[in-house]
Amino acid sequence: MGNSSESQIWKFSTVKVGAFLKTPSGIEMVYVEGGTFTMGDTWGDGDDDEKPTHKVTLTYDFYIGKYETTFDEYDAFCEATGREKPKDKGWGRGQRPVIYVSWHDAIAYCNWLSEKEGLPKANNGSGDFLGSDGKITTDPDKAVGYRLPTEAEWEYAARGGKYSKGYKYSGSNDGEEVAWFSGNSGDRTRDVGRLSANELGIFDMSGNVWELCNDWSSLYPSTSQIDPYIYGPIHLGYGDYKYYKVIRGGYWYSRDSEFSVATREEVYYSLNGNYDRGFRIAKTAQSSDSYPYNTDTQSSNYNTYSEGTGKLTLVVTVGLTKIFFLTTHDLVVSIRGPISKEQTFKDISAGSPVQVAFYDIPNGEYQVEAKWGDDVIAKSIVVNGDTVDFQMIIY
Repeated sequence: MGNSSESQIWKFSTVKVGAFLKTPSGIEMVYVEGGTFTMGDTWGDGDDDEKPTHKVTLTYDFYIGKYETTFDEYDAFCEATGREKPKDKGWGRGQRPVIYVSWHDAIAYCNWLSEKEGLPKANNGSGDFLGSDGKITTDPDKAVGYRLPTEAEWEYAARGGKYSKGYKYSGSNDGEEVAWFSGNSGDRTRDVGRLSANELGIFDMSGNVWELCNDWSSLYPSTSQIDPYIYGPIHLGYGDYKYYKVIRGGYWYSRDSEFSVATREEVYYSLNGNYDRGFRIAKTAQSSDSYPYNTDTQSSNYNTYSEGTGKLTLVVTVGLTKIFFLTTHDLVVSIRGPISKEQTFKDISAGSPVQVAFYDIPNGEYQVEAKWGDDVIAKSIVVNGDTVDFQMIIY
């Protein structure tokens, strides 16, 4: 697995597609290898601010949140710092993406994570990137701690990075498969990671909530760009500036093409949060990346997985304690991880074992869930090039 037993430090040397990092704070992040892509409206039906399309090259690698930052994660920050918790509009908290957070709130959360884990802060109070020496830098790859993604990083990751298949939405040309939007959201946010992931194993980059980026809003250039980052408000002339930040991806009430990987909007940088936007974190990959780990949990919490696929087989049984209900329900078995899949078995009664198999699934950590009526059971499983065989019983 690439881990060393010689010290209490986990070091990353080589990381391949589908590799996940779980930080000491328990946040899952996905490795994104740098590369070149076409940024903007590559389908021709987007808004004017998505044009002109232009080539962008990212010369560095980075990590980005596998999921949007959740209420559970942000509430932990509030409790640790005495900060007032944001509202949830009565929709619930937990694994829903945090809402009612401003750009400054998101920066404060990222800096808290960095300090908590002994990393240099990546932003000052104005949102400028800081290098490891604490000085302002305009190069995102010089920022070591946690931060918001640049707009270019965000779109590159949403498109699937080097493994992009050219989908309009993040992971599919069918928005229903990957996005919570006006057609399926029920007019509210939904728990993160419940739909399919994109080519890199990242969830919800289309729909659910708009996601804040670190860039100031500006028009696109027509020329090729290398490591672009708009680091200051745009001068409009006569002493006026455009104090807006970029948000990406659409949200739970977006329609049709309004949540594509090219969709962009802007929000006044000091505006209080709203119910339509949240954020996900990012971090520049460093050759010296290292994280403390607990040897008791090392294998389950800090894995990198070799490139390849495996097989997952299981038997799900509805326990006999349910037999007295004299009823049947559909049994839905799903996996969430580098990819998401689901199988439904109709009219299953108590005591009936059901054999389930998922073939050729990418290596990685998966959450396996079986649901029968209102009863749900879940289990975490690691696939790493072999066959994983286990049982689940719904009591």
